[in-house]
Amino acid sequence: QHYVRALLDEHCVDTFQLGDEVEISISEQVLVSGAFIVYLLPLLSMLAGALISAEFFVGDAAAVAGAVLGFVAGLSLVKYHAHVTRDSKQFQPRVVANRSQNPHKDDTAALIVN
Repeated sequence: QHYVRALLDEHCVDTFQLGDEVEISISEQVLVSGAFIVYLLPLLSMLAGALISAEFFVGDAAAVAGAVLGFVAGLSLVKYHAHVTRDSKQFQPRVVANRSQNPHKDDTAALIVN
């Protein structure tokens, strides 16, 4: 079983049962900022590490070592950001509908979570 934490907003917890299918929503801003943090932050820190080490040390090995250290630093920043924001309501998905109560609704853009 896979579980996703989601805010209920105006829904009452008593209207849900174990095994219900629900439709959740994540804001576009959260998706874009999350993609930036996860993909670009390590890449940019890797480039910065390579440039900084190449500036202070001679040779390709120093640039490669700086790139590796920068990449690891970027991954550490991603993990730190995930830890700091994991309980933030701004970054949590929200329950939009209980699919079990309305099974005939069009679900072309819905994410179904069991």
